[in-house]
Amino acid sequence: MKFLRCDLVSETLPLCVVDDQFVSKVGMTFNTLKDAAKFYKDYAKAAGFSTRIRSTNKKGNEIKNQLITCSREKKWK
Repeated sequence: MKFLRCDLVSETLPLCVVDDQFVSKVGMTFNTLKDAAKFYKDYAKAAGFSTRIRSTNKKGNEIKNQLITCSREKKWK
């Protein structure tokens, strides 16, 4: 599967676009946290950035919610 398509806009400037089927959408669900982490890791790699886990909410030992963000979030001002 191809995540990324690049076209040459000029001799030195490529325009790269991530295939829409690999872009996250509101309301997406995953069967496991591992599936979600893999999806976002693959998307981030194709789009040219990396991710990190910002926060995790648990109820007892069970993870209820996990926020995955761009690894550079809040570093540029």
